[in-house]
Amino acid sequence: GWSAYQEMVRVQSGSSIEEDVARYSVDLYRNVVYNMPEAWDRCDRLILPLIHNGRGTEMTPVDKLSWCLTDETGFGVLGSPGVVYHNLRRRDKGWLYTMGRKTDVTLWGGKMWENLCQHVARQIVMWQTARYAERYRVALSAHDEIVSVVAVDEVDAASAYMTECLLTPPPWAAGQIPLGCEVGVGQSYGEAK
Repeated sequence: GWSAYQEMVRVQSGSSIEEDVARYSVDLYRNVVYNMPEAWDRCDRLILPLIHNGRGTEMTPVDKLSWCLTDETGFGVLGSPGVVYHNLRRRDKGWLYTMGRKTDVTLWGGKMWENLCQHVARQIVMWQTARYAERYRVALSAHDEIVSVVAVDEVDAASAYMTECLLTPPPWAAGQIPLGCEVGVGQSYGEAK
């Protein structure tokens, strides 16, 4: 929403924007990317109630491409661990689920969609990481990065191969999602970022 956007701008840039500018920016985004609010609404209206009512096992597609399907406690890509919402329950204006040691987390369609995007990104990068690991040692992998330690004389070749891997989608996503990447090099993880 506009207030969260206003706060994000303040935190990331150190300057503030007026409420009317924040509202205009959010409304413009939602009008241009009109299918995004539709996806959020679908999660709120259909997907979360299915999971909540124990009907997630019907394997309902969460997204239009059916990359993620519902299961007993959340959703995921077939054959791999997914996103789990333990003890999912209805709340006045959204949902709650339990994470960790009885910590309640608020959930709504837009947040679920963000979880889906991060999950799909992770699945893509893990596939790319496995491909990269066929040639070079992977020191660290996160949902959107591969970290590798290579000899100085291999940096250029390893960087080129990492770029190739990160620009290649898994077969299930080929031709359906644009990919981009940045490859950094340094003597430490901080320098490479």
